[in-house]
Amino acid sequence: MFSFIVVVFLLFLVPGPAVIITISQTIKSGRTNGIMTDFSPSNSRIDGDMN
Repeated sequence: MFSFIVVVFLLFLVPGPAVIITISQTIKSGRTNGIMTDFSPSNSRIDGDMN
């Protein structure tokens, strides 16, 4: 049981693809571009495609 909890905790700490894209854009082009990456339509589910 302890090993299961450790694995779940480690998987919880791994950033998802949206976080990695935001961090890479912030490093590459600055804070403003990184923030705009968070609000871009391609980074969210506002287009209605829930697949």
